[in-house]
Amino acid sequence: MRLALIRVETSFSRGFHGNPLEELLRAADETKPDILVGPEFLFYNPWRGHKDSTPYSEYKKRKLCKELAAKTGGMLLIPGTFIWKRGLFVFNSAPVIFDGKVQHEYFKHEDGGSGVIAENHSLHYAPGAEEGLVFQWKGLSIGLEICADHHFGILGSRGVKTGLHLIASCGGRIKEINSTAREGGYAAICNGIRIGANMAKRKITGRLYEWPGEHIKNADVYELEL
Repeated sequence: MRLALIRVETSFSRGFHGNPLEELLRAADETKPDILVGPEFLFYNPWRGHKDSTPYSEYKKRKLCKELAAKTGGMLLIPGTFIWKRGLFVFNSAPVIFDGKVQHEYFKHEDGGSGVIAENHSLHYAPGAEEGLVFQWKGLSIGLEICADHHFGILGSRGVKTGLHLIASCGGRIKEINSTAREGGYAAICNGIRIGANMAKRKITGRLYEWPGEHIKNADVYELEL
């Protein structure tokens, strides 16, 4: 199973100044993955006056997700996180896209910079209620968290075990104590804090060990034995 983590820099203060949709589609075309993951804050551009400035409206977020779903075929796509608003509230969420539509959406539980974003736009941060997300894809159990949620062990505290634990992050790291990867399973983080911070690890004899990958243009690619 081929996992690709895109290589871009993001932050809660600067956001991402490129075209996130183009970055994802380019990575999909270049790496031909089964699973493609983006980092936290990929769909966030705080510069007022920019045509794609955010927080996005809920309508714009849905439109972008629909376009991504139509163009990514049979792969599993987690396009990083969107910063978007509804009324006076800001959300930080990661859609889960496969089979041509958004199948799930995970809302970040902890703050981790989202509150600052909300304040900068005179809005309020609305944390998610779920304690991590677990879903099935092609018979594989997959766990999903966003950055600070993994740091605080939100999903791990549920005691679940998954074949693959994915983290969309900006500045976090894989914490073994908080990983849900089962024996022989994997944990992987797409990290926007800097180029080269992406990582995948495999659980072998109860411990997580770094799993080798390769750089293909704007993505890190890992062949997972799942």
